[in-house]
Amino acid sequence: MKAQDRTKFLNRLADVLGQEEGYAVFRIIIRELGGNSVALPGNELVMSEEKFSRFEEIVSGIEQGVPLQYLLGKADFCGLEILVNPSVLIPRPETEELVGEVLKTSHQQEKRILDLGTGSGCIAIALSKMGRWKSVSALDLSVEALETAQQNAEKYGQKIHFFQANILEEISNEGVWDILVSNPPYVLNSEASTMENRVLKHEPHLALFVQDSDPLIFYRKILESVEKTLSAGGEIFLEINPLEAANLLKLYIEHPSISEARILKDMFGKDRFLHAIKLA
Repeated sequence: MKAQDRTKFLNRLADVLGQEEGYAVFRIIIRELGGNSVALPGNELVMSEEKFSRFEEIVSGIEQGVPLQYLLGKADFCGLEILVNPSVLIPRPETEELVGEVLKTSHQQEKRILDLGTGSGCIAIALSKMGRWKSVSALDLSVEALETAQQNAEKYGQKIHFFQANILEEISNEGVWDILVSNPPYVLNSEASTMENRVLKHEPHLALFVQDSDPLIFYRKILESVEKTLSAGGEIFLEINPLEAANLLKLYIEHPSISEARILKDMFGKDRFLHAIKLA
């Protein structure tokens, strides 16, 4: 075992994250490195040489702007520990709420679900574990993302059908579903200047950004697919950009295949989700 002054690690984290967040991250790292096997007598941090090496690796990564979740290789989502890497987005609390919106109305029904742009698989896996469905499927353009999603599904013993497809082209010829759910790219390129560097430099832009000239491109393509992909009376649940809520609602309400559409707010009171129902 080896001892070092924990203050130096705390100070390094505080310089990057601020004192409060730095201390919280420090505690997370300690927990990840073994919990009870790591001693904190006074200001001393006591652990094995191997764990100190890993501690240094994580702290150095944070100093370089790498998100903690990528450094740990996992993120919390709906009470699950989801494997993540730079090929997939880090799951956000808003997307947990999206899962909750689906479960509110449909979790006890034998329905078929398709998750469009699944990334890490977090939405599909959380829904699969928390609801009773006839089947759960998920697609993504990225082969690397699908590999990560499959690992996550296997980790929790969930039988999910993953397949590669491009939302901007024909979504699928693999069947018809009763629920379409998606957190598609919706951040405008012009919003990039307001985002943290750790997001811009390390998370996949393909899963984040859309052109300002066509901010609803993914939502429009999903809507155009409903004749083939969604059953009569089927539902659509989408996470959205609050800046485009009014335009998106108008798009869906005016579509001849949609009988009802509404915007739902997130925990902060922002227009964050769209729920639509196809004509029966």
